[in-house]
Amino acid sequence: MNRLFSKPLASFLIICLLVGLSGAGFASKASASGESAVSSEPGGYKQDQFFISTITAVHWGDEYDLDDYKTIIQATKDAGFNLIENATMPRSKMHQALEACDAVQIKCLAQNITNDNGFSGVGGNYPPFTEASIQSVVDELKDYTMLEGYYIWDEVLKPEFGVARQLKDYLKQFDPDKLAYSITLPSYGPYRWDDTSGNGFEEYIDSYIQNIDPDVLGFDYYPFWKLLGPDAEEASLIENDLWRDMGLFRKKSMEFMKPFWFYFQAVDMEVVNDTRLLGHMTREKMGVQMKAALAYGAKTVSYFRTLDMLTDVHGNKFPIYDDIKSLNNEVMNLGNLLFDKQSKQIYHFGIAENKRQPYFLDDVGKGNLIESAPDNAIVSVFGDSTSTAYVLVVNKDYKQPMTGQLNLKVPGQVKRYDKTNNTSQVVSNLSNSIDLQIAKGDAELYMIEPVDDTEAPSWPANSKITVSNVTQTGVKLSWPEAQDNVSVAGYRIYVDGVERMSVSKQVLEQQIANLTPNQTYTFTVKSYDAAGNESVGLSETATTLQIPSGGQNWYVPSLSDNADLRVLQVSVDGKELSLAPSFAPGTLVYTVETEADRAVIAVNASHAAAKVLFDGGAVGGRVEVKLREGNNVFELKVQAENGVTKTYTVTVHRKLPQPEQKPEPETFGKPSVALTDITGHWAESSIKKAVAQQIVSGYANNTFRPDNPVTRAEFIVMLANALKLEGEGQSLTFTDRERIGSWAAKSVAQALEKGIVKGYADGSFRPNATITRMEMAAMIARAIELPLAADAKTGFADDSEISQWAKSAVEAIRQEGIAVGRNGNRFVPNATATRAETVVMLLRIAER
Repeated sequence: MNRLFSKPLASFLIICLLVGLSGAGFASKASASGESAVSSEPGGYKQDQFFISTITAVHWGDEYDLDDYKTIIQATKDAGFNLIENATMPRSKMHQALEACDAVQIKCLAQNITNDNGFSGVGGNYPPFTEASIQSVVDELKDYTMLEGYYIWDEVLKPEFGVARQLKDYLKQFDPDKLAYSITLPSYGPYRWDDTSGNGFEEYIDSYIQNIDPDVLGFDYYPFWKLLGPDAEEASLIENDLWRDMGLFRKKSMEFMKPFWFYFQAVDMEVVNDTRLLGHMTREKMGVQMKAALAYGAKTVSYFRTLDMLTDVHGNKFPIYDDIKSLNNEVMNLGNLLFDKQSKQIYHFGIAENKRQPYFLDDVGKGNLIESAPDNAIVSVFGDSTSTAYVLVVNKDYKQPMTGQLNLKVPGQVKRYDKTNNTSQVVSNLSNSIDLQIAKGDAELYMIEPVDDTEAPSWPANSKITVSNVTQTGVKLSWPEAQDNVSVAGYRIYVDGVERMSVSKQVLEQQIANLTPNQTYTFTVKSYDAAGNESVGLSETATTLQIPSGGQNWYVPSLSDNADLRVLQVSVDGKELSLAPSFAPGTLVYTVETEADRAVIAVNASHAAAKVLFDGGAVGGRVEVKLREGNNVFELKVQAENGVTKTYTVTVHRKLPQPEQKPEPETFGKPSVALTDITGHWAESSIKKAVAQQIVSGYANNTFRPDNPVTRAEFIVMLANALKLEGEGQSLTFTDRERIGSWAAKSVAQALEKGIVKGYADGSFRPNATITRMEMAAMIARAIELPLAADAKTGFADDSEISQWAKSAVEAIRQEGIAVGRNGNRFVPNATATRAETVVMLLRIAER
């Protein structure tokens, strides 16, 4: 902790160090995160804002009075903090600190580890408490208006889980709406990743959540703990167990719908002669920890710590004050923007492949947005109920700036968020790459809106094909580099109007073989982009050489020019897929469709001396490829014995099952369409009933996928079926109407005519965006014309999280018995509705 601790408290902390806390921070730390800051009890604690917190902002010696506390806490608030953790303080000093927070108007946590009406544990130690003593604590503190909650346990050990749960339950009994906060140990403490005895770190965290059911998930990790003085700068965050701990907490946060708080190291630490020496970190080392935590979805970041770091008791600023203030401004703006967003994917680039799974990272090959990024980048994708993707890119190297490109799989409008001024600016109306220039340990946020690309590539002025190396059976074609508003994907080569081959965008010349002697050909090259747009062609005519008189061919190649394939197959799980068109050696371009995320391409050259090349290397008969949603273009180059090449292009279109395709009426309810994935599901009987009533149907492969989220288009189709809407509906004028599938267009038109849907302010409908429970409630209330009360309050425990525009609709469908809450009577308004939940609500509508 701090060398100004009282002697008994310092001795206690040193004992903790000796018994195995091994460098973990001992100071109380608190935080909260809140995508859906849930509570296990109705009406429980809900975090309603992003926090930047500090532990131990003030001293607690008798020489410091209330005015000193007010001065320091005001300076702390001015530096961008909005939560003060009054940690490990004697009872009288805790009261002074809470009074100062009320005066300054900054939220705070209370902690008291002493036997004097104490209520907080540290490690394996805790003061005695009873139900009556905890009620006394609540009565003692209830009048502090800025009290956010109670710091009940710092780095709780497994043997104390039961005691910590009892303490939490007592506090919740008397003050259910306040935070009861506890924090776990890091993985370099007594519970470690490499422990295979059943007492390892992940088992420790699972047991903590199961036994204590915390309001929020809090943890600390101090990566610079063991590297001090002149060696401190050598600590690397490129590959570090920090990401393993943080990845686990991100996973558990999403799994249990609990926000997580992260304590980061703001001071250097060393124990010398039983005293912990404190120094100051750099802005870059603090910033990379804070912004990386944001990338992982943290809803609070907490300094350990700011005592003697910002100002003295007279308010005089220390040198690092302005750096911390500017850093906090950036982090607060980013945190506020991402507070209600859901973490979708997180990637690290440039790390060893064997680190991806231990770090709990997503597979970039399976994502639908991010293609690549520079080494040392953390890239995190956030989303909400709109189609906008929020992409945070963190440079985890705090020593070197980052330059390069963030490449996207699909083009879109790109906005850069100015984290200093809380503004955004369009940097490209249509692009699939973003130029990155990120300072040491810094981060940048981009907002990406999908945009349809309808513009074809073009050629520079006066472009033409050059035909050279003309022989009796071949020519060489060369052409200039084409241009595109997004990016050129490749070039297609036509001979006499028939496509001969396609090549990648890096290829600007190609040998054309297997021509007939003494014949005139027209050669055409067209460029194309990822959206399938094709440029006008550049054409040139040339005549191959003739065979000399007497029939003697003076051009007799000594090596084979056979660059044909004899076999080309695409298979999934051993089952061959149908190519279009069917394979023939002279056909160079094929397409095939699948729903799988991987496929195997099998090839065999016609000539034994020919080689098949893929992705720069020779193929030994087969290659396994990963597939993302949409078109995946693979080029297989066959190199003949004499060096002539031919390129075969296979486009594998990975499609997701088309939602809610209506089967023919006679298939509804028949045993032959039994769904294969609902047996034992809580909504099994409702799903079967809805299928029988032709409200919903399964997918083409007889699955229903009951726990999948519902898109806006899917929901409208289901709702239209439940209401038996008739007629052709109103003409669709949404700006993105082309994205509404034919299977859903009529239902959307009917719903539009009935006033059930209205679209967004920008004129779009966003059919493929997932629908939130709040949006669904509004549509249902309009559809069945329920009376809506003005300024309604709902009967759900999380009423404060429901937007005002939706409250009357949510309450109306609750009173009708259409919607019920999830665990703890929570409506969870911003959560996506599952297909099963939707079926149950629609059945209630149909049966009204």
